[in-house]
Amino acid sequence: MGTHLVNGQFQSDKYPTTPPGKVPLSVKDETAQDLLWEYAQRRRVVDAEFSDDLETALRAAGFVPSP
Repeated sequence: MGTHLVNGQFQSDKYPTTPPGKVPLSVKDETAQDLLWEYAQRRRVVDAEFSDDLETALRAAGFVPSP
């Protein structure tokens, strides 16, 4: 435990070029799609265009949101 923490910040070992403190997620990763969809909903009040684009990318990757 703790192998992904460097100086108290998350660091991806699979994607080492990802800046510390950032988590690499893909719209194609089926285990992340529902989380990214939820993030799009929460982010909408801050940046509606971002949310629309993220939703579009998720749908294009095959994600079908729950009703």
